[in-house]
Amino acid sequence: MTTLKKDVTSILNHTEPCLTLNIFPNPNNGIFNIMTNSETGITGSLKIINLLGEVVYTSDNIEVAPSQVHEVSVGNIAPGNYVLVFTNDSFTINKKVIISSTR
Repeated sequence: MTTLKKDVTSILNHTEPCLTLNIFPNPNNGIFNIMTNSETGITGSLKIINLLGEVVYTSDNIEVAPSQVHEVSVGNIAPGNYVLVFTNDSFTINKKVIISSTR
């Protein structure tokens, strides 16, 4: 008989991000809002990456209060699908952003 041992310590110590991000409008014209909701204040960085993996927008030291809206203007980038990445020391959140036209 084979006995399978699991290390549950890593499961118990795993924490989910205490931050939610919602993007609106999405699709958009390169100007959109990010509504954040967190249990506590969080600081992180925001990047927008195209499907080739190129960073087309970055903003560091973004402070997120428990509930607020951030306006983002990415300039004249090509219409298409992008990935918005919010990162801090504890977690990373990825969201799809669709730029349907430019201003």
